[in-house]
Amino acid sequence: MGQCCSAPEDADRSRAVPGASTAAAGARAGQSTAHLPPSAPLRTGHLQWTAAPPGLTRDQLERRREEYWATSPAYGGRAEVWDALRAICNAVITGDQDMVPALVDAAGISIPTGDLTEAAGPEGGAYDMLGNKYVVPAFCLVPPTNLLSSPPPAPTSPTRPIASSQSTVASATDIPMKPTAAAAAAPAPTSPAPTPRPAAVPTSPHAAVPADPTPDEGPVVHLTCRPSAGTHGDAVVSVGVRATIARLKARLAPKGEPMPLDPAAMRVMYLGRIYGDERKVGELPFLGGNVAAAEATASGNGGSAAALARHIVQVMVLDR
Repeated sequence: MGQCCSAPEDADRSRAVPGASTAAAGARAGQSTAHLPPSAPLRTGHLQWTAAPPGLTRDQLERRREEYWATSPAYGGRAEVWDALRAICNAVITGDQDMVPALVDAAGISIPTGDLTEAAGPEGGAYDMLGNKYVVPAFCLVPPTNLLSSPPPAPTSPTRPIASSQSTVASATDIPMKPTAAAAAAPAPTSPAPTPRPAAVPTSPHAAVPADPTPDEGPVVHLTCRPSAGTHGDAVVSVGVRATIARLKARLAPKGEPMPLDPAAMRVMYLGRIYGDERKVGELPFLGGNVAAAEATASGNGGSAAALARHIVQVMVLDR
């Protein structure tokens, strides 16, 4: 007989505590990623779960996921690994499976069974270089079997029509008035024609940017960026700490070999956390985590290529 992996909502709500002590995990504590078991390709086809009746709408499911990711670091483990796991789940949800191996490698984790949940057994989950175990509930990866396309109707109570005690004789205000000749001859009021608005010019965060840092970018740092594509080597990019990640990507694009990279296909990541286009370069942790601290770091010659050489900014390049 086959095994059914469908589970009620309560089963998916339980979270295995990352960092649970086991003999194997304890033996791996403090070791490098080279000692992690090999990671298998991520699989989700076996996952099924059912929400409590009457089910969940798409908005309700997204809110539940947001609540889970907001509280997951409180259950132990490292925050940057939870960020990477969230990025992995988002890649699965959006159908971007090609991004998953790069996320797993950049975060320094292993998924030995290819299952982030424990739906098929307690051996499921992910492990980091310190031996912490992370288990993600199925609802972060797949929708429920009873996903609703619209909110369930609210219960209503039966009502009876109330008979009117008023007479049916029309009042004077109900009788239409015949327009006078003067009113009929008066021209109908006209409203002024609307003034056309100029068409909005679409802008892109990946528009052409100056090849060299500009004064508005603030103190300059020299970052070593490592694209994930195999034919692209490390590249040092000069950028100000007030510049956006989008500008960093645009400045890295021409350095791609044998051909320029596509900024729209890049995902900038450090220690498993993806930094969106609107984030500032100074928010990278090794620069201080905020623009003010990064300005102090860069002004003190801490932004030189030699000073930052050990901090590698991972840049995933997706196939398009």
